[in-house]
Amino acid sequence: MSPNKDKTGNERQQRRRHREKEWLKKHGFESWEALHTALMNGETSLTKREPDKRDSATSQAVSKPKHKSTKKGLS
Repeated sequence: MSPNKDKTGNERQQRRRHREKEWLKKHGFESWEALHTALMNGETSLTKREPDKRDSATSQAVSKPKHKSTKKGLS
């Protein structure tokens, strides 16, 4: 193994990517690119605050896209 190889760091990054993929899947996106496209097209939005009470349709912080991207997830 190379002296510059950070196996622990690589494992942390791998676990982080796995958690990100699970979050994307849970919220209806197949990849970060699909999320980015939905954001840019105004099909979804992100917020740190609670949604307005008057609009019960926005009960989630992240809304699901109208259609799923055909792109595969990140590898």
